[in-house]
Amino acid sequence: MKWSPISTHHFNPKIEYQCAWCGGIFALIRDETWNEDKANEEYKKTFPNESMENRDIVCDDCWKIVKPK
Repeated sequence: MKWSPISTHHFNPKIEYQCAWCGGIFALIRDETWNEDKANEEYKKTFPNESMENRDIVCDDCWKIVKPK
């Protein structure tokens, strides 16, 4: 997916991410509660028919809109 950023801020992918839906730039927070394996499991459970390559990162506000009910 190609992003079309709303702002001209050039983000640093090591500490920030750009929401694939709204284009906002947010701090990438991966504290001691972050677990890549659990995130992958949640993705597979939430989107069972999608491949892992189709993943995008969305902000919390957009996730509330796009997550399956």
